[in-house]
Amino acid sequence: MSASQVEMFNKASFLTRLVASSVRVSEAAGGIIKNVMAGGDLKIIDKSEQSGTGYDPQTEADRRAQYCIVQSLQKNFQNITIIGEEEDTTACPELEMGFNEDVLFTDRLMSNELKEIKENEVVVWVDPLDGTSEVALAVKNKNLALLEQVTVLIGIAYKGRPVAGIIHQPYHSTSGRTVWAIRG
Repeated sequence: MSASQVEMFNKASFLTRLVASSVRVSEAAGGIIKNVMAGGDLKIIDKSEQSGTGYDPQTEADRRAQYCIVQSLQKNFQNITIIGEEEDTTACPELEMGFNEDVLFTDRLMSNELKEIKENEVVVWVDPLDGTSEVALAVKNKNLALLEQVTVLIGIAYKGRPVAGIIHQPYHSTSGRTVWAIRG
């Protein structure tokens, strides 16, 4: 990152910086998912045994990806509340401190209300691996086409309403795809 990019990041509103960071964090989590899959040992557990619901698989990829997302965002934004799908996580060395520069260019387009949001006013919702069942089926049936459905989801709410979201598809095409939006 150049000095001008860092300066642009530091001058942007909190919400813009959070989304810019979340884009990169979601991509890092996608990389973790792909690495766990490539390693072959998914360490699948059934979360429904604890909750009493239908089959609800969780993999090592879920646990590591959530750890990466939560720890990376909390390092940059100490006062945000993060609610993740997974109760148990696995520590991993992969943390992401970077940001997506393209998001920073949208800062000037945001409403004043969104620009004035503070860290302690948002809740970040995380589904580190949406599509765990598809991952388990892909491995079991050796049907890697199912992996196209896997996503990393990060949603940002302010006053109980969604204001931004990030979707990363690690298995889309050859290098993955990330889409994001900030309200209005």
